[in-house]
Amino acid sequence: MIWVVVVLATLPAAVGGGIPAASTQAPIARARLEMRAPSDCTGPADLVARVAARSPRIQFVEDAAAIGVRATFGVVVSGGVSAELVMVESGVARVPRRLVTRTCAEAADAVALMIAIALDPVWVKEHRAVAGRATSEPEVTGSPDRAAGSPSAPPGTSPSTSDLAEKSSAKEPGRQLPPPQVSLPDPTVAGSTSTQALRARPRTSVHLAGQTIWGPAPAVMPGIAVYAVHAWDRDAFWSPAIAVGAFHAWTSDLAEPGGKAAFALDAATLDACALRLRASVVNVRACAAVLVGRLSASGSDTDAPASFAKLFAAAGAASVLTVDLGSRVELSARIGTGLTLWRDSFEFATTPFHTASRFTTSAGIGVGFRLW
Repeated sequence: MIWVVVVLATLPAAVGGGIPAASTQAPIARARLEMRAPSDCTGPADLVARVAARSPRIQFVEDAAAIGVRATFGVVVSGGVSAELVMVESGVARVPRRLVTRTCAEAADAVALMIAIALDPVWVKEHRAVAGRATSEPEVTGSPDRAAGSPSAPPGTSPSTSDLAEKSSAKEPGRQLPPPQVSLPDPTVAGSTSTQALRARPRTSVHLAGQTIWGPAPAVMPGIAVYAVHAWDRDAFWSPAIAVGAFHAWTSDLAEPGGKAAFALDAATLDACALRLRASVVNVRACAAVLVGRLSASGSDTDAPASFAKLFAAAGAASVLTVDLGSRVELSARIGTGLTLWRDSFEFATTPFHTASRFTTSAGIGVGFRLW
């Protein structure tokens, strides 16, 4: 399916000015390759080899006067591979061609095919029959070998648009057949839209973040957090995820009536997220959140120094935002607030100086690494 869409989506741009007649002495197309791709996906040598396998009439050179070929590959949030191809001639960039495939190999093959179509008019001439036959079929099924534009598809096996074009041109010299008009679904969609929306793509990541918390102590408590996230991403609003983390926050030398106080909180967190909003590389999740930990306090500069620890817990909601910075790295931010379940009081001698706030709020920002 991908071969059909790539060939037919790029064919009008490649043959917009008319299809030249094939020649045994076809000119060599000189191109300058500019490429960006993850190191574990594909590389310039691989792409050049795939183009050469389709057309020996395209030569890649380091020449500023050659046609520029800009190929960009990347990993999308859904787990597939995106590809973009831009042709630059005489300093003018053509309309970019974009697609999404399942693997890097499929994306590289598709881009190589688009390059062959754009730079080799003889290739277009040889495969025009297959493209013409595809326009008369409302749906295209079968293996990739039958797809229009596949190098293994034998041209001319049945009456086609190319035969009619040659007869028409013979009757009316100088007339060029306009490019075929093709109406096909979006190349980024493979299969039923509803099936894709229901399909879950699991992924796991670990995060390290700086965190602050308000409520347990008289002042803001800075700290550090680490947590792991496992998500079942879907192309739908309902896209569940779960995050388990731990953090340590502290504050000290708080001047209070009767002495100085220090607080520390060691806690574990659990976020259960059901809803997700996605815009390009940005994801926002809505979660239910629970925090359970140990809050310790100690006093100094007092007649009766003491320290003690109490159970601390809060429950509420949280929002988690992630921004994909590449195929593996992502920026993360989290803010949560909830009802304090135990509101303990702290005092020097018999004078209370702090009671845990009714609400506990935490916020953090950090960086994550996707394991898969």
